[in-house]
Amino acid sequence: MRLFLVDGGLRPGTRRQLLRILDPDRVDVTWVDPQWHKLRDLPLSEHLLPVIYLRLVLPELLPAEVGRFIYLDVDLVVNGDLGELWDQPLGDNLVLAVQDFGFPYLDAEVALENYEACKPHLWGVRGVENWRELGLDPRAKYFNAGIQVVDLAGWRREQVGERMIRCLHENREHAALADQYALNVVLAGRIGELDPRWNTTLALFMYPSPEESPWDAQTWERLTSDPQVVHFVGRWKPWYWGRRRARHPWRAHFDRYYDELDWPLWRRWRWTLLPVTREWFQKRGRRVRKSTTRVLKRARRGLRGLAGSVARGGWRE
Repeated sequence: MRLFLVDGGLRPGTRRQLLRILDPDRVDVTWVDPQWHKLRDLPLSEHLLPVIYLRLVLPELLPAEVGRFIYLDVDLVVNGDLGELWDQPLGDNLVLAVQDFGFPYLDAEVALENYEACKPHLWGVRGVENWRELGLDPRAKYFNAGIQVVDLAGWRREQVGERMIRCLHENREHAALADQYALNVVLAGRIGELDPRWNTTLALFMYPSPEESPWDAQTWERLTSDPQVVHFVGRWKPWYWGRRRARHPWRAHFDRYYDELDWPLWRRWRWTLLPVTREWFQKRGRRVRKSTTRVLKRARRGLRGLAGSVARGGWRE
């Protein structure tokens, strides 16, 4: 397998650690350094960091002889055989992707017959807020950008990356989902649909039953019981501690695979130090809070006295 690792700012030690856990006889690794200058002034927020846009310039960063690639976000676990994903026919499409579970359509209110039942569990009603101005079909499926099979030659030929960047600049007030917005707008009608099991996100499990979801009972059962890729979208990740850990029914998959890796002692620290620390704070938390409050009050008084002394000219070197 040819593995291209796009480095958005990894420490040298992390690079070495990644290379150490990969089998050099089975994986040919190439590091891809981004072209940040092409991604200037794109919409950013607390959760939209510049690294999210790197996939837009991948066709320019990968070697010319690469005609197709599978793109994988970093916050996921692969259960299935990526060879099966690689063999999926592209046809006339430039990209293959999975319908987003949280934003299933460009406008779910228009597209879903059981919209009222689904509404409380949707992450968002409209994948593309300004579909009317853009002349897009509101019933078109909205695709998640985290897993993609890309026709690289076609992407380059039709200058898709440049068009997406231009789309984001022109529609920045509507691009809350960043590159995913650009993918669905620029490639409308050119995205082929993958089996949803190839990108199972937390949003799927927000629907309490098939009747309150966009899927029938048979599809629902297949999706929830046999995901090929478990994608930990959202602000909670399985490698976080405490309440910030991903609330995902397949979170144990991450823990199991992580335990198989020769990685730093994250898991051991998590299961030994964290409970001890939690118990200590539960027993002594009130005392610690009171002590901290006293220290802060004294510090404030000291700073006020210093500021007053400086204002009166009493400060000396």
